[in-house]
Amino acid sequence: MSRAWHRTIAGVLLLTACAGAPAALAADKVRVGKSVSQPFAFAPIEIGTAEGIWAKHDLDVETVIFAGDAKLQQGMVANSVDFGLGSGPAMGFLAKGVPAKAVGALANEPLSMGLIVGASPDIQKPEDLKGKKIGVTTNGSLSYWLARELSRQMGWGSNGIETVALGAIGAQLAALKRGQVDGVVLSASQGYGLEKTGDGRLLLEFGTYIKDFHTHVIFATDAMIAAKPDQVRRFLAGWKDVIAFMAANKAETVRIARQVTGLDEGIENREYDDVMPMMSRDLRFHAKALDVIGDSFPEMEIMPAKPDMRSLRLEIHRHAVDAIAQVRRRRAVFEDVAEMAAAAAAMHLGAYHAPAAVGRGLDGARLRIVEARPAGAALELLLRGEQRLVAAGAVERAGALLVIERAAARPFGAMLAHDVKLLGREQLLPLRFRMCHGILLGVRLGAHDRFARSLGWDDTKVVDARQSATAPGGGYEAVMAV
Repeated sequence: MSRAWHRTIAGVLLLTACAGAPAALAADKVRVGKSVSQPFAFAPIEIGTAEGIWAKHDLDVETVIFAGDAKLQQGMVANSVDFGLGSGPAMGFLAKGVPAKAVGALANEPLSMGLIVGASPDIQKPEDLKGKKIGVTTNGSLSYWLARELSRQMGWGSNGIETVALGAIGAQLAALKRGQVDGVVLSASQGYGLEKTGDGRLLLEFGTYIKDFHTHVIFATDAMIAAKPDQVRRFLAGWKDVIAFMAANKAETVRIARQVTGLDEGIENREYDDVMPMMSRDLRFHAKALDVIGDSFPEMEIMPAKPDMRSLRLEIHRHAVDAIAQVRRRRAVFEDVAEMAAAAAAMHLGAYHAPAAVGRGLDGARLRIVEARPAGAALELLLRGEQRLVAAGAVERAGALLVIERAAARPFGAMLAHDVKLLGREQLLPLRFRMCHGILLGVRLGAHDRFARSLGWDDTKVVDARQSATAPGGGYEAVMAV
């Protein structure tokens, strides 16, 4: 009975372990909101799921669709999503109090966005758009910003084109076909589809007019950043992996993206060629692009004044290395090198994180070759707070700062002793040879003569003895015949 009881207990424990294993290995579920449903630029969510990339980062991604940027921002306020895929101009909502941060620049110049007009012959060129009604998703959205910026660049001011908020893509296309609006701002691929059916055409692509820009960005709620920073880091790392897969696998990317956009294969191939060049590989923000967005807020009456754009994003990357000093005799030689992306595995998503030491390894700090004289100050303390570049395996530890200065390549030569106090006080060797009236063997003796006896010199005659100033303890130096 005892054995049977043991087998029963073992079976129960095994079943319990097997039942608990899936829960222990379950991926972390994150909710990602899309401001609109169909853009190819937002398809990495579905592509990453289909290819198992999110699973490799222990994430289970759930998608929530919104009808425009304003609705997406409301979802983040209500904490119904953890991440948001929206437009660069939607960063203005953050300045108005939405509890979120822009954590990655998803796409740069708007190469994929176009202005689509109906079949009416009234509009043949961009100059014909003055005073026309153009459909957008919501006020403050990407399509709203693009229409007003185009009007400004055409010299008509921000209100030279009348914008009409229509919501989702289906409602915009329906209004265009019924003639309720003269055009709509959508992805260029929608224009390709209307050209095939004869219901409209692509009038222009906004990438021709707007260069320094962040078309789409990734948002993360403040609650997500504070409570689950590791999931934020893994989501951004997974996104980069999906973009790398898309760049290397066009056919598979087009196949999966068609399930999201609903476009035919020919149009989807054209959209792939339009969109992939604008997709950011490192998610870095660019100062000029942020200035373009920020400067437009007052003029477009989105905000009364330009906000501090740095406060609207979470600073993950800092300036990369642009040049290094190399040895050349006694002056530095500068060589341009490629910018280095931050190590995703060490991203610290808290604001103003402390500088971290680099651990030992291939990226560890070590004494390299002797370099030329420093091109600038050896140690510089700035008057403003600044975050450092993140590094793989970084830990926070106090350590000594050792700076080697005045280092230069030169031949070996005579030098002063390292410690001046030892000059003239070095201990002499115990044995030495000396030339006198013959070959003599000298040995230094102290207060005792045990050393001489131990060497078999008991019968040696001392022929001369004098006190030695260098002998330890005021001993004597005796000269003995061999």
